Amino acid sequence: AGRIAAELDARLIVVASKSGVTAIARSKRRGSVPTVGVSDVPVTLRQMALYWGVTPLAVECTDTNRLLEHVCEWGLRNGRLQRGDRILLVAGTGFGAGGHNMALVHEV
Repeated sequence: AGRIAAELDARLIVVASKSGVTAIARSKRRGSVPTVGVSDVPVTLRQMALYWGVTPLAVECTDTNRLLEHVCEWGLRNGRLQRGDRILLVAGTGFGAGGHNMALVHEV
């Protein structure tokens, strides 16, 4: 994910995870692109707060489009994103409808 984000000049990597496994895997890579870990599980969010380079963000939705909208609003509000920035969403099995592994590029 880090290499893809760097090649796409992405501003953020967004890791959607129920368990935090995807977020800790991203943390171990220690890449240059900041990572936001999103989840609706409080225990997972607390764990993500301890992962190197991962900013936890509570998200109550499982729909990918609403998740992206929420992250973009958060990023714009907190100065982490600007219009035209790209973000890379990485979600593992069991997140969202269909439960497939995916990487999705979104422009703010």
